[in-house]
Amino acid sequence: MKARMEHFPAKNPNPVLSVEKDGTVLYSNEAAKPLLIEWGVEIGEKLPSRIGDIVEGALCRNRPEKMEIKVGKKVYLVTFQSLLEEECVNIYGFDISDQKVLEEKLRESEEKYRIVADNTFDWEFWEGPDGRFLYISPFCEPATGYAVREFMDNPDLLREIIHSDDRQAFLQYKHDASPGHHSDIEFRIITKDGEIRWFHHLCHPIFDGKGCYAGSRGSNRDITERKQEEQRVRRYNRILEGINWIFSNVVQAKTEEELGEACLSIALEVTGSEFGFIIEMGADGLLHDVAKSELAWERCRMYDGTGHLYLPRDYPVHGLYGSVIINGKSFFTNDPQSHPDSRGLPEGHPLLRSFLGVPLIQDGKTIGSIAVANREGGYNHEQQEDLEAIAPAVAQVLQRRKVEQERKLAEKELKVSELRFKALVQDLESGVVLIDAEGKFAIYNPALLQIFDISEQELEHMKIQDLNWDMWDVVDKDGNALRFESHPIQYARISRKPLKNQVIGVRRYSHEDWVWTLVSSEPLLNPDGSINIIICTFTDITQLKNTEDALKIANETLEEKVKERTAELEKAYISLKESEKGLAEAQRMAHIGKLQAGTKEQSRFMVIQRKKFLERPHPSWLHPI
Repeated sequence: MKARMEHFPAKNPNPVLSVEKDGTVLYSNEAAKPLLIEWGVEIGEKLPSRIGDIVEGALCRNRPEKMEIKVGKKVYLVTFQSLLEEECVNIYGFDISDQKVLEEKLRESEEKYRIVADNTFDWEFWEGPDGRFLYISPFCEPATGYAVREFMDNPDLLREIIHSDDRQAFLQYKHDASPGHHSDIEFRIITKDGEIRWFHHLCHPIFDGKGCYAGSRGSNRDITERKQEEQRVRRYNRILEGINWIFSNVVQAKTEEELGEACLSIALEVTGSEFGFIIEMGADGLLHDVAKSELAWERCRMYDGTGHLYLPRDYPVHGLYGSVIINGKSFFTNDPQSHPDSRGLPEGHPLLRSFLGVPLIQDGKTIGSIAVANREGGYNHEQQEDLEAIAPAVAQVLQRRKVEQERKLAEKELKVSELRFKALVQDLESGVVLIDAEGKFAIYNPALLQIFDISEQELEHMKIQDLNWDMWDVVDKDGNALRFESHPIQYARISRKPLKNQVIGVRRYSHEDWVWTLVSSEPLLNPDGSINIIICTFTDITQLKNTEDALKIANETLEEKVKERTAELEKAYISLKESEKGLAEAQRMAHIGKLQAGTKEQSRFMVIQRKKFLERPHPSWLHPI
């Protein structure tokens, strides 16, 4: 036994023990004491049954047995090595505490990675050198509809679900991928439910600790929403460019037909249609074409009575295009012949494989429609939305062109009317002036210039509000200063009401005199209530005013004379009354005297009284002729 013990180095830094087949501890070096303490035994004592069973198993199977034993903060890897000839088992312990710490850290790191990878919103993967997946994150299922196990069992599943239009590019990408470089690609897949989704694929090579290629690590990120947003942006930009182009043609197009063709070309481009037309509702209840695409004409085989090709220009409101007008709503159909509103096609009409119609609405009223047809692959709501987006611009430019044409016609008629008006007022004795909404003197006649002694050059670039009223003495009929806002022209501008036959006086400093006029002003209003023009007339009544003033003075003088004469008459009347009274008294006395003295004395008295009366002073108009 002593000889056997000599094989065990006492100074080995690692635990070393020797145990008999029954589990009795024969030897233990210093480094193994922590194990004996952990097992609760000493040299010469039997190991615990659980350790003894391992010793017995090592001898029976004649192969090493291993186990990890934690002692305090240390962890030992303990190996039970059987020695059959000596019927004992040597126990070797190795301190693997540092390794276990590293393993734990690695485990924690792997756990963290798995938690992150399993819960990321990207489809993470690790593909081995043989092309089989070593790891796939669970997000693959919500992204594609296929579970992790399906990808693990079928390494070609990813290639199989890639859209056929993108598969070749993906295979070429995989073929060209360099093990030393990162690379990416975008492609579409078809999910288990048949939905098309976009993915951004990014991968890079990975190598093990020895530098050997261990496959590729990568991710597939769902970029469907981004692609849809990019598509929307492209659509909106295309629509905005189309709308801008439509508005720019309002100025460039010489005719309504040219403008309609420009609008229709945008509609065809935006929707990817073969042909189409734009129609407007006429006052006669028929639809009149504004524009037709050239392709519709080229493919048309409709003939008139003389055998010539023709396209109808007036349409009754029925059929597919009529449905758009009647209902005032957009719709599309990829089977026009089966649509309930279809009335069939006239002989020679181009084949209609699909149809999209959008109403043209102005101020809440349907005024026409845009119709396009035969888009490859048919129409969907995207093309309907795009065409609906440009329809308001089309309606607006068509109405603007119509308003522009009406405006030009109105301007032409206005010029003719102005010429006629000028000719009519040219020789009038009354001054006439037309003042526009800005206050400019639009039209005036020579009489106006003469009345106020103003030159044509003075009025040419002047506005009514530019006149310096402080330099003008303007009075009313009674000679009171007239306020600026009470002037007939200003009154019409401010109140929007006419003013008739107002008498005003204006001091003409150039002549140092006053001119009196009878003024009338009447504003002509636009439909919105704003002023279109103000018509003013000035009749020179200076002579009449002067005559009236002279008559007034004469009347006032006459009244004074009448008062004086009346006073004289009153005095004469009083004197006459006194004379009559005296005469009556004399007559009475004479009568009495006749009775008393006789007729002779009475007569003499009357003669004397008459003589006295005649000798008194009287007004000249009472003198006898």
